Amino acid sequence: MIFPPPGAVQIALASLDEGMKDLSKSKEILVHCNTGILASMAKDKLEKAGYKVCYLDAIVLVSEDGTFEISAK
Repeated sequence: MIFPPPGAVQIALASLDEGMKDLSKSKEILVHCNTGILASMAKDKLEKAGYKVCYLDAIVLVSEDGTFEISAK
């Protein structure tokens, strides 16, 4: 099972317009999804709204305790 790490905010692309209010424009935002398609769309939307965004194209597994593993696709 995959969980967001402590302190992370998980927002689905379909909820991003509403979810942007919970994000800070002073921090860099990391976007990620399994295939990269939705993350790419989220990155474009966030950048157009003035957010600093970094796109992660990798496999990310996060455990319930917050530990995580990142590996290349």
